[in-house]
Amino acid sequence: MHWRNATPPRPTPADMAPTLHPLRRAYADWMGGQIHYRHAGQGRAVILLGGAPRSGGQFEPVMEMLAAQGMLAIAPDIPGFGGSTAQPAGTTMEDRAECLVPVLDALGVDRAIVFGLHSGHKLGAAFAARHIDRTAGLIVAGKSHSIGVDQAQRNSTVRGAVLERYFINGADEVDGPDPMRGWTAQWRSLTKLWWDDAIHTAPDKILMLRALENRIIDDLAARRTVRDFYSANFAFDLSAALAAVRAPALIVEITSDGEDASIGRQGAGMAALMADAKICEIKETDPIGLFFHIGFDAVAHLIMTFAASLEH
Repeated sequence: MHWRNATPPRPTPADMAPTLHPLRRAYADWMGGQIHYRHAGQGRAVILLGGAPRSGGQFEPVMEMLAAQGMLAIAPDIPGFGGSTAQPAGTTMEDRAECLVPVLDALGVDRAIVFGLHSGHKLGAAFAARHIDRTAGLIVAGKSHSIGVDQAQRNSTVRGAVLERYFINGADEVDGPDPMRGWTAQWRSLTKLWWDDAIHTAPDKILMLRALENRIIDDLAARRTVRDFYSANFAFDLSAALAAVRAPALIVEITSDGEDASIGRQGAGMAALMADAKICEIKETDPIGLFFHIGFDAVAHLIMTFAASLEH
């Protein structure tokens, strides 16, 4: 299967139409407290891990599509986000990734494909490196800035995007001496999302507003925990984790003209670290990221195509 420089064909609406696969919610206990997760369908299992500070709820449309095609889709809330227990400051990405083990155990799953987008792929890589026997495959997805192997350069780029939102100008003063300053910073951040110009031009405004609603709820719920997660993200040695992964992997690089000009393509460097990795490059169609930058259907189809490739 040739992935590089080729966008997998989009499925037709009939291929992807959800069937009656009720989405269920549950909790699993682990050393860090409780993990809240969603699951739907039966069959080959895939764990879905999104970017900070999102809950697993962002994956519900994708879960319906995967369940309709005979897969078991599992979307945990990353520790500290959604309904999962917050972790103490200093908890590493490796330790946070241990939350996936009791989720798989609770569902009777021995091995699963792990899909991670942006900071979610750091958690996925940490799990795949430590739990080789439970990882059937790893999909690392993200924009070019997110998948660079140079940790200092990657962190510098990511910090530029998150500092104002979470770390400076009062955003870090949630329960400090001036909590209203933190509340005001949160309001400024959410207001930028609330009135994004993309909303007014979206062809499906109901779908857009539902996705935006979920994102705003997730951002507000994580205002006390997101900084600790990003601290773990910045400290995580992604290159070392990827080098330890033994499962087949797919690097999904979401490209844009802006990042092509500023930092260039990064997927080849990441794939070179891994024992068995292929690259898929897809042009960004959703700049604000409400639909994973490439659309729900494209994400579902990538996962299904990768899962099928593991059977050959």
